[in-house]
Amino acid sequence: MTNNLIKIKVGDIVNNFNNVNIIFCDNKVEFTSNRLKIFLYLTLFNIFGLIPIFLFPDKTFFFIYRKTRLSYFNPFHFKISPKFLRRFIFILTYIINLFFYPFIILNYIILENKLYRYDWVGLYKSMKKEGYQPKKFNNGYIKVEKYKNLYYCSDGNHRHKVLEFIYDKDKIIEVIYEGIIFK
Repeated sequence: MTNNLIKIKVGDIVNNFNNVNIIFCDNKVEFTSNRLKIFLYLTLFNIFGLIPIFLFPDKTFFFIYRKTRLSYFNPFHFKISPKFLRRFIFILTYIINLFFYPFIILNYIILENKLYRYDWVGLYKSMKKEGYQPKKFNNGYIKVEKYKNLYYCSDGNHRHKVLEFIYDKDKIIEVIYEGIIFK
């Protein structure tokens, strides 16, 4: 198990809570979700997105990706050679987004409700007092997978989000490297 331990910066890891800002106080936690911003840009994309996709498919998707951080809008994920086929995939993604828009909104509402049920304050107090000591706890290491030169947190998302708040982004921590993923 120790042979796949690596040291990386806290800021180099992407966790599942990147669209949520969490602010810790002494006995409470406040969430400032980017949900309204995401809903706004998805709605604008659904209303006005078809023409910009025809004219500037990469720039349109990259703009929406920058604003929402939803991975299926990242144009770098679409490595398709002929430009017309790539444009077709973007248009297909647009149509799928149109049909599944209510489910995307519902998903964010459900995820936000799950955020409130977790004991963030307990985790924050423990990590503030003792720091990140993965050897001390069973299954205490944050596990990461690498995809396209980014490390994605596969286990320990809550711990990583708290570490982002406590430490500087340049703080180096030990994590378990689970390998490269291709999905």
